[in-house]
Amino acid sequence: MSAKLPDGWTYFQSAPGSQEPSRWYATPPYSASVFALREKYGASRSSDPAWNLAHTVDAPTWTKLCAEAAEQVALHQSLMERES
Repeated sequence: MSAKLPDGWTYFQSAPGSQEPSRWYATPPYSASVFALREKYGASRSSDPAWNLAHTVDAPTWTKLCAEAAEQVALHQSLMERES
């Protein structure tokens, strides 16, 4: 695994099923604030970027999972800048 998840993220890989391949999942360290940020900035406007903040991301490969997590970190940081 050459790609790395951002600091503090936890992850796991699901077991493959008879019809489905395994998938990678990751949760950010700020997952408790995801719903609060969504509600504050995007509850009534699904077009607001806050609506795209995920509690958990998933992907078919480790590399794609790391890329998804990096996008979420950038989005979270931009939302936190609104706070200041």
